[in-house]
Amino acid sequence: NGISAAYLSMNANKKSIAVDLKKPKGRDAVLRLAERSDVFVQNLRPGEVEKLGLGFDAVRGRNSRVIYCSIGSYGEKGPLKDQPGYDPLMQAAAGIMSVTGEAGRPPARAGVSVVDQGTGMWAVIAILAALRTRESVGAQHVKTSLYEVAVNWLAFQIAGYLGTAHVPKPMGSALGLI
Repeated sequence: NGISAAYLSMNANKKSIAVDLKKPKGRDAVLRLAERSDVFVQNLRPGEVEKLGLGFDAVRGRNSRVIYCSIGSYGEKGPLKDQPGYDPLMQAAAGIMSVTGEAGRPPARAGVSVVDQGTGMWAVIAILAALRTRESVGAQHVKTSLYEVAVNWLAFQIAGYLGTAHVPKPMGSALGLI
């Protein structure tokens, strides 16, 4: 009926609102929601959320107990900090595609959105840890990025390369670590 299965699967049992963050009424609506929220998550490029008046300091000013989570593409620092990103791009940039697929074939994207889902999981872990310590610490700003998650998924391949100087290659369903 005009709604994709992907949208329905990712948004099941969620309630949504649409606001124009560039208008004062939209920003104020979000800040009012933040006043009674335990967690505030944003994934705009570095500096953009502050321009909109919704940065950590602004939200913490309305809610001294908020856990504020920033999720970016490449993080808040470095030459790529302002670049957009999404799962397939991060799989390529980090090297996940270089070790995925069959030997002798072109690099392949993992069949599931491992970077998007992994970043969400890492964000939740950080949020849960912050919620656990909130009574003694107060509001906290936790951060992660798609790229750092993608690179960390390659920990075994990176360690193998550093130990042997052999560049990891795709091995199909085999596991070269054992």
